[in-house]
Amino acid sequence: MMKTGYIILLVVGAAVSIPPPDDQLHIYALPVGQGDSTVVQCPKADNGMISIIDMGSSKSTGFSKDDALRYLSGQEIKLIMLTHSDADHINFIQPLLDTYQKDSVPVYHSCQWSRYRISSDKAVPHRVSKCCGIEGCNTELVLCPNSNAVLQVVGSELSNCGRKRNRDSILAIVKYKGVKTLVVGDFEGTKTFIRKYLDCVGHAPNSELQSDIYRLSHHGAWNRLANRREFLAAVDAKYVFSSSGLKSNYKHPRCELYDIYKGRVAVEEKYHQYTWYKKYGGAITYYINDAIYVTSVINSEGSINNYIIYFNINNNGKIQSGITVV
Repeated sequence: MMKTGYIILLVVGAAVSIPPPDDQLHIYALPVGQGDSTVVQCPKADNGMISIIDMGSSKSTGFSKDDALRYLSGQEIKLIMLTHSDADHINFIQPLLDTYQKDSVPVYHSCQWSRYRISSDKAVPHRVSKCCGIEGCNTELVLCPNSNAVLQVVGSELSNCGRKRNRDSILAIVKYKGVKTLVVGDFEGTKTFIRKYLDCVGHAPNSELQSDIYRLSHHGAWNRLANRREFLAAVDAKYVFSSSGLKSNYKHPRCELYDIYKGRVAVEEKYHQYTWYKKYGGAITYYINDAIYVTSVINSEGSINNYIIYFNINNNGKIQSGITVV
């Protein structure tokens, strides 16, 4: 019988590793290229234990599997949430689980576990069945017991686990000290589909989706399905981030999203690089101080810089955002 509980990830020889915990909650987006990996690190009161929302990549830009494992070396893992079963969200999970030396870890997922192609007996799967809204989903997971950080599900399996996996993505909000961070995997749908979902969770300006920080759906896609304007209005985020499709054919994130958020998000003192794509053009990189971040950019020499994006949230609910070059 498999045991649930915390696990310790042990990997030797890390060149880049997660910073030691302090008195703040930290949210990190790892540079895994065309993929997603979000890590939530608890304050010292919870020994800096971490939870992971998605962990995968399909391209060579940024962290490799070994880089990701090194980054998390020695960390105590509370739980894993897999928003959906696409390879670029899950394909680092199997080696991650195979590294565990102690108890197994709860893994929350949508749709059938068989979709996830994970055979490790270190995973204890928990299905988040079809639900919509806080009351309808009724799933709140404790991330940091002593610090009162939780993960609130606000949607799952909204397309009834058909062939359109993106629509079945889990939508969940990290809540800490009044700050909310929304992560939605590749959630997308037609105008009718999205509006039906918003009828459940509420439209702007009174939506359960309203969050301070938003991980752009589908890596910042703009395909008439992901990040529809009415969805973004319901979220009303002041900090926005995504992974990047550099070295891929997907061209994420798209310039239309930058145009939507420019001047409407928080403004930082420091400038940082941001690369986006035009629909029929190449990549464009600017230095900006809008709180919009992406994990990989093309620098002025034409080579790639990879970033770990971070959001530090203190006891007063103040957010500090930025990047670490890796």
